[in-house]
Parts: sequence; structure tokens; C-alpha cells
Amino acid sequence: MVTRRVAAALAASLLALSGASTSVSAAMTAWTTVVVRVYDTTDLSRSVREAAMQAASAALVTASVEVSWVDCSEQGRECQAPPEPRHLIVRLVNGRRAADGQRGTLGNALVDAGGHRGVLATVYIDRIRAVAAASGSDQAVLIGRAMAHELGHLLTGSREHARSGLMRGKWTVAEILRDRPEDWIFR
Repeated sequence: MVTRRVAAALAASLLALSGASTSVSAAMTAWTTVVVRVYDTTDLSRSVREAAMQAASAALVTASVEVSWVDCSEQGRECQAPPEPRHLIVRLVNGRRAADGQRGTLGNALVDAGGHRGVLATVYIDRIRAVAAASGSDQAVLIGRAMAHELGHLLTGSREHARSGLMRGKWTVAEILRDRPEDWIFR
């Protein structure tokens, strides 16, 4: 259970997703279709994972990107082979609490800035659960939006952030509560 003090601290501090805040354009995404493998090391149910993947797809379709999801939580042959071109990986893990007691980022993407590409994104489920509890929002939707944000970095090959929309660098509890559609489109 999240206390009012924790909720207030979360609301007071901006919830950083990763990196610096500059502009990212959906036009920079050359990808139109992608296969994403999801590896879940947490206790998420299959139904929550599926709802999160649907929420991520809904956000990425605003950038004209269609995703085929492969749930690798139940290891299959396809999940053991190295990723092929146009295949990306999302890890769902629990993160460690930051030294200052703050929750830290909701996810990150490993992007080679020089090569403008990446394959691996990580989303911190325990941190998202805390934000969902503090904001009274659906955790699956918030997980999906965080997945879409991190995949956006991989798709654009950039660690940069937009000023608004899904790819903004910080999400506040107020924005999550407001839940305006324009806050969750890929820009």
C-alpha cells in the first residue's frame, strides 16, 4: 500500500524515464513493422502482460509502427535464438531503489548513439506499480506506455526526448491522472 507521503513525493518529483530532454520526431522512425520479444522476470500475470502489449501497440501505432509481440516468458525456440534484424527485446524486471529513496526511472533503452541503433529496452515493473498506485491508474496501461517509450528510443536510434507526448522525458503524476490522449501519442 502506498502512503499519502509516498504519493506526494512521487507527485512532487517528476518521474524521469531516461536521459536528456530534447526533441524526437516520429518522422525519424524508419521502421513500420517490428517484432518485439518480451522477457518477464517478475510476477506479472499473462493477462497484464497482454494488456500492456496492447497499450504499447496503441501508442506505437501513432508513429505508424505495427508490432508483432512474442511473449518469451514461457521460453520457446524462437526466444532462444539471437534476435534477427527488425527484432527488439523488452525485459520486464524489478529495479533497485535509488540511493536517495526515489523510485528512479521507469525504464531505459540501450542505444548506440554513434550507430543510431539499439535492440534492448528494460522496463521496471515495481517502479511502475508504485506510480500506478500513487496515481490510481491502470498498471497494465502504464507498463505498456513505458514499453512503447523505451521502444521509441530503439526505433529512432536516439536517447533524445520530445517536449510532449509519449516520448517526453518526464511523466508527472498529474499528467498520468489527466490521461489526455495527446500526452500518449508518439512525437
